[in-house]
Amino acid sequence: MDMTLRTLVFTAPSGRLFEIREQNGEDEEIITNPVDSKNLMNLTKYISAIVVKTNATKSGRLTIEDALKLPLLDRYCILFNSRIFSLGEEVEFTYKWDNKDSVTYSQDLREFLFDYAVLPKEQELDEKPNAIPYYPGRRGEDGFTLMQYTEELNSGKVIQFELMDGEKESQMVQLSPSKLTRHSTLLLRNLKLKVDDKFEKVENFSLFSSRDMAEIHRLVNTVDPIFHGYTQIENPETGNMMDYPIMAAPDFFYLTGDII
Repeated sequence: MDMTLRTLVFTAPSGRLFEIREQNGEDEEIITNPVDSKNLMNLTKYISAIVVKTNATKSGRLTIEDALKLPLLDRYCILFNSRIFSLGEEVEFTYKWDNKDSVTYSQDLREFLFDYAVLPKEQELDEKPNAIPYYPGRRGEDGFTLMQYTEELNSGKVIQFELMDGEKESQMVQLSPSKLTRHSTLLLRNLKLKVDDKFEKVENFSLFSSRDMAEIHRLVNTVDPIFHGYTQIENPETGNMMDYPIMAAPDFFYLTGDII
């Protein structure tokens, strides 16, 4: 029996390289853990398990803590590459429109990925509007996207913030509805304001004007773009379109249907 480990190497949006192995039955145990899934630690542990080599850490491996600290777009890139590599690029799912019969849809997951080893062309960006974005920001000496940014606003205020990572996403999904405001993601990114040559963590936004806030949101969304993970599906009767979260498809992480 051939026990050779089948692996895949790819570049993530930050410029980091990852080598992942093929998914196995034990990984399904990790993914379906009901306790870990509440704060997305199941995905963090899964990423740590399947990455066999990377230049994102000095050791070349990913501990659970390392996986938690990866920039968010890299984490999604690993998950989509893993699904395609282990289970195939097509995901089938059903959706029931307004108490009608369920409709079956199929999505090619390659539409969610670019070749992040090269800069994208405008045509590629237009052809894949739902794909995991590139990090367009600055790179450090190692060539990887910086995890912390310092910028001066038009008002002269100097701010600092961090990119979203697995830990911040975990905190976000655990926020109560009352704390999910327009600015909550800025607090999660550890937004800081420079006061007397020292950066102070922002606890409220009274020191910022509305123009400041608009500029901050534009800056953050540019430097740390959001990946929604939606695919558009159409109601065959009305033609209405809806965004469907593709990672919520039952067959995304493991196959649930009949396998021939």
